[in-house]
Amino acid sequence: MTFLPLVGVGLILALIGWPLSADSETLLIAVSRIVAGVYGAAVWLRWILIEGPHWQSWRGYVFGLGFALIILLSAIFENSIGSLLSGQAEGGQFHTWLIALAALQQILALMSRFSDWIPVFENSFLSRASPGLVLVSTFLLLIGMGTALLKMPNATVDSVSWVDALFTSTSAVCVTGLIVVDTATAFTPLGQGIILLLIQLGAFGFVTLTFFLAVLSGQGFSVSSRVFLGDLLSVENMRTLSTTLITIVGLTVGFEILGAIGLYFLWGPALGGGEGALWDSVFHSISAFCNAGFSTFSDGLADERAVYALDVQAILMALIVLGGIGFPVLLEVIRLLRRMMRPSERHRRGHMITLHTRLVLMLTLLLIGGGALLLWAGGGARSPSDPTGGAWEALFNSITARTAGFNISDMSALPASSTAIMILLMFIGGSPGGIAGGIKTTTFAMAILNLGRILLGRRDVQMFGRRIEDIVTNRAFAVVLISILWVFFATTLILFLQPELTMMDTLFECVSAFATVGLSRGLTGELTGLSKFVIILTMFVGRIGVLNFFFSMLLVKPQPVCLRYPRERIIIE
Repeated sequence: MTFLPLVGVGLILALIGWPLSADSETLLIAVSRIVAGVYGAAVWLRWILIEGPHWQSWRGYVFGLGFALIILLSAIFENSIGSLLSGQAEGGQFHTWLIALAALQQILALMSRFSDWIPVFENSFLSRASPGLVLVSTFLLLIGMGTALLKMPNATVDSVSWVDALFTSTSAVCVTGLIVVDTATAFTPLGQGIILLLIQLGAFGFVTLTFFLAVLSGQGFSVSSRVFLGDLLSVENMRTLSTTLITIVGLTVGFEILGAIGLYFLWGPALGGGEGALWDSVFHSISAFCNAGFSTFSDGLADERAVYALDVQAILMALIVLGGIGFPVLLEVIRLLRRMMRPSERHRRGHMITLHTRLVLMLTLLLIGGGALLLWAGGGARSPSDPTGGAWEALFNSITARTAGFNISDMSALPASSTAIMILLMFIGGSPGGIAGGIKTTTFAMAILNLGRILLGRRDVQMFGRRIEDIVTNRAFAVVLISILWVFFATTLILFLQPELTMMDTLFECVSAFATVGLSRGLTGELTGLSKFVIILTMFVGRIGVLNFFFSMLLVKPQPVCLRYPRERIIIE
C-alpha cells in the first residue's frame, strides 16, 4: 500500500508534464482514479480488520482515516465533482478539473503516509548521519527532483538543456535568483509553478517540512530529532519546538498571502487584472519573502510595469526584510508586542529582548540605512531626477543586496564604488535562523567585535554588558575566512576558464551566488558549461553554509583531544 501514492504521483506527472492525446489523458485519469480508490479503501480496511485505534491524537485520524475517506469518496464520485466544479459535463474545462482532482487525491495520499514514513526516515538516516550530511543530501534531493521536473516537455516553451535545468533548479532551491534562461519566456506556467514550488521548498528545507507534517499528523519524533530540529531552527526550548515549527510555517504563509493581496490590489490594474495579475502577485510575494529574486518579467522589476510602481516596490522591500531578519527575531518581536499589549505585563522585566534580537535589529537598520547612504553617495544606474533614481534606488539596492536579488536598474551601469558597496552588502547578507544567505549579520558583527577585542587588548568579546563565548567568535572567524577563500577560488577558477571576463563582473557574480542574492551584471548568460557548474556549487554551498558543507565531507566524527602539547612562539607582525 505504501507504493500506491508514489504510483499516483507518477501518473499525475505524466498527465501534466507530457503532451498526450485526449484518449491517453482519459486513460491516465481513469488509472489514477483506480489507484486513489484502491488506496482509500485499503487504508480503511486495514484499520477495521487489522490495526484498530492506534493514533495518539485526533490529528492522526484526520491524516489517516480522514484523508483516506476524502480520497475514496472523490474517486467514486469523480465525474460528478468535476461537473460540479466546472459547471459543464464536457469540454476542456471539465477535463482540467478532473486532472486537478486527481492531483489532489494523490497529494492527500502522500500526506497521509507520512505517519509511516517519518519513523523510517528517522531510524535509517537522521539518527545515523551528521547534521551537515542531512542538509547536503536533502538539498541535493530537492535539486535533483527539480531538475527532472523542469525537463518535462510541458514545463518549457522550448526544451532547455540538462545543465540549464540543473542551474535553474539549484538557483530556485537555494533561493538565489540567478538565471541562465529567461523565466518569463523559457518556461510555461507549469514550469514557473515548479520554480515557485522549489523556492518555497528550498526556503523551508526538506527536513523542516517533514517535521511540520509530522506535527500536523500528530506523529511524535525522537529526542535526537528534536535536538537536530532545534539546532536547525535556532530554538533552545525543546518543549515549545512543535509550536514554534507551526508558528514559523504559519508566519511564512501569512506574510506571503498578505503580500500577494497587497500586490494584487496595487499592481493588478497595471498588469491587466485577472488570473495573470493574481499569478504575478503571488509569484513575486513568495519570491520576495523567500529572498529568491525570481521574477515573471524578463527585465525583473526594471520592467515598465514595475519600475515606477513605488508602492509595489515598498511592499516587496518589506517582505524582503521580514524574510531575511530571521525567524527567532520575528518570533521574539511578536512575543514582545503581545506582552506589551497586556496592561498587567507591560512593566515586567520578562519582556526584555535578548542580545541576539537587539544585535540583529541594530545591524539590520545600520546596514540598510548605512548602505543606502553609501550607495546614494556613490551614485546609481538611474538619473537622480528619475522617480526611481537617487535616494530611492539607493534604498532599494541596499535592501535587495541583503540576499533578495530583485533589481529596478541595470547592475552593470552602477559606478565602481557602488558596485564595491553592493559586493560588501551581499557578502554580509541577512540574519541567521531565516531564509537569507551571506555570512550573516551576526557573524560579521562577531568578527568586528573580536577585532576590537584584539586592538583594545581585552580578554573577552563583550556587548551590551554580556560576554560572548570563545566558541562563537571562533566559529564566526572560521565562517568569514572560509567564505572569503571560497569566493576567491570560485572567481579565480571562472577567470581561468573564461579569461575574456572582467574581474569586477566575475567577483560580483560569485559573491551574488555564494550569498544567494541573484543580482548579476549580465555575466550569467555568458558562462560556459564548466563556469555554470562553479556557480551551481557556489550557490549550493552558500545556501547550506560553508561549515555544514565541510562537516558533511568528514567521514569520521571529530573527537575531542584530551592532551595539550607544549606551547611555542610564532612571530606575527
